[in-house]
Amino acid sequence: MTNLVPDTLQKDLPASGKSLSAAVADTTRLEGVQILRAIAASLVVFGHLQGTIRTHPGEFGAFAPVPINGGIGVDIFFAISGFIIVHSGSRLVGQPGGARIFLIRRLARIIPMYWAATALSIMLALWSAKNVPSLTHAIASFAFFPVAGTHVGTFYPVLDLGWSLNYEVLFYTIFALSMVISSRHYIPVALSIICLFAVVGHQEKLGGALEFWTSSIILEFGFGMLIASIFQKRRITLPRLYRASMILMGATIYLADPFGLSKQPITPNDVARVLGWGIPGLLLLVTAISTPLRSDTAIKRLFLLLGDASFALYLLHPFVITASRHIWSRMIPANAVPAEMFLIIAFSLSCVAAVALHRCETPLTKRLIQQLIGKRFTAGALKQASALISPKSEGEKIVIAPSAGQQTL
Repeated sequence: MTNLVPDTLQKDLPASGKSLSAAVADTTRLEGVQILRAIAASLVVFGHLQGTIRTHPGEFGAFAPVPINGGIGVDIFFAISGFIIVHSGSRLVGQPGGARIFLIRRLARIIPMYWAATALSIMLALWSAKNVPSLTHAIASFAFFPVAGTHVGTFYPVLDLGWSLNYEVLFYTIFALSMVISSRHYIPVALSIICLFAVVGHQEKLGGALEFWTSSIILEFGFGMLIASIFQKRRITLPRLYRASMILMGATIYLADPFGLSKQPITPNDVARVLGWGIPGLLLLVTAISTPLRSDTAIKRLFLLLGDASFALYLLHPFVITASRHIWSRMIPANAVPAEMFLIIAFSLSCVAAVALHRCETPLTKRLIQQLIGKRFTAGALKQASALISPKSEGEKIVIAPSAGQQTL
């Protein structure tokens, strides 16, 4: 959900590196993750647009909804976050103040925009005199502390979609703590803490913030960490048929919806969600990492652009959708234009606004990080990234050989 791979890193990473696996370190591999981020954010926006049309039928024409629940986009984001954070934080492991610097970098990338979006939500609520949050709810939202929402059994902050960022901050905290506990075994330590949280939450009804923090959905961060730890040591090349099979498997689990996740008005963050949406997200992540993207096409550049701006798209799209709906209802007579046209227009406007916001906030975020941790760390980011993809030990290369007549891409 955050800008996991900086734009400069995308441009300056070498085309190939020794060990840490080209499947992770190659620019082409990182591009696969960026494209997956764009897809995840687009799924969330698409899902919210369909929900807006369904809940305001009198404002739109005939609409045939696509049987896709965009909530899976969040599960994909969590797996990506677990994968990327292992690499963005690994160079700081064992360094003086490494955990502090890691947290500052991560929080500096999400706090300014999220706080601004939360403040805007509060101002709009006060202006409309609807759903005005209490002072406690507002403070908890700014502090990434989960409190009971307006819906029974939910923990939504003032800006509803901020619930996922509460999990992100929890994961950052667990990862930073694991760096302090063991510089050598920080990944197993972090995975152990995540599993402990999930087991306790599954066995006990704790209530309040503890119930939120111990939801099974945090296992999805662990999925990404496991994949990252494997790809750190081994180079894995999957043939085309294997990648297609993984996509088909993930799509089948998601569309079959064996746990009825898409039928629930509010999807619980339990084991069923991890199995029904988290596993497909994991399969897509592995596919994205192991798929080389050598060609340079306009569609690829567009997805990379949206991938860079995915966090801005995630935060901004509810405001764009609401504004677009109000303008649409005043300018377009009901049933005069198919609702699909509104969906296309609002989605396009959300993407354009997100890219514009991303272009504006990126230099500001970089300046903020420079002020918080010093220019020497920021200036050395690319050098550290290069060192990250070229560790001292030579990684093991594993090629899953295709069957006779099959070509590996």
